[in-house]
Amino acid sequence: MGKFVDCPFCGQRGVKTKEHVWAQWLHETAGAQALLDGTHGERIAREHRVFRKDQQGRYRAEAETPGPYAKWLPNLTVDVCRDCNGGWMSRLESDAKAILAPFIFSGTTTRLSAEDLRTLTIWATKSWMAYALTVALQQNPFTEAEYRGMAESAQPLGRSQVWLLHSTEPRAQVAMGITSTLHSFEPPDLEKTPNNTAYAYLAVAGVVMALLLLSTEVIDALRSLPDGDEVLDGFMVPPMSKSPVVRRAWPGPRPQYFPLGVLPDADLAAFIEGAPRLFSETGLPVDGLTDEAVAAVREEFLSGADPVDLRRRWEAE
Repeated sequence: MGKFVDCPFCGQRGVKTKEHVWAQWLHETAGAQALLDGTHGERIAREHRVFRKDQQGRYRAEAETPGPYAKWLPNLTVDVCRDCNGGWMSRLESDAKAILAPFIFSGTTTRLSAEDLRTLTIWATKSWMAYALTVALQQNPFTEAEYRGMAESAQPLGRSQVWLLHSTEPRAQVAMGITSTLHSFEPPDLEKTPNNTAYAYLAVAGVVMALLLLSTEVIDALRSLPDGDEVLDGFMVPPMSKSPVVRRAWPGPRPQYFPLGVLPDADLAAFIEGAPRLFSETGLPVDGLTDEAVAAVREEFLSGADPVDLRRRWEAE
């Protein structure tokens, strides 16, 4: 039984293989070699907090430890089927390596075509989707349909925006992260409804790709407004994306040279640290509340109540 897996990408049962979330060929970079020097593939326990309802119908944040987790990002793997790993995933890694290698390994300024940018967006998205498999299902912002679509015909996600930049900030050498939250126009069942909105980043040897993933509900609502496309383009766009050295890779990729310049360390730090802070500061109280109480909190928030005050009042319940 242990030799097979129900593949999270294609959905088919097949021979189990290990897909490196942070591609194996990236182990050749100086940053990865320095990070892994003297290590031996250590594993650690990583705890998730998930919401479950108790017998009184109240949400409770419970600890969940899915299993040993790679201590260092380059060692992090997820189980996928051999057909995906040795097929479209392998081809995508080869294409991304051919595009990025001149800069990553030689520091050469590289001209990227629109197709190059599309390929890099697909590669980064696949990596983020693989990384999201290591978190609790409630925190995974990618849908089952998006996993299936990626396996069937790898392409950027229509509800995503992706940027490309160069940074010398320490975390731009070997790093990846996803911060997600839930946007819903109706009070959802938080136990059953996974997050649908996220910021993410992937960094290797100074190359950084950043993602904004919006819910389809939000996108449709914004597009229904006058000048909706313009509003959508500016909605929740990270401040660093307005920098002259940052270029959008998706949607609407345009040929460009890389790098155009170096993003200030503070700007990258603000992006990496800003999303968790934003989602934390605007997050509404849930633990210990019933569906009815959650709906009441939500209505107060939509009426202009401060999230900090809401947490102070409702978390005491």
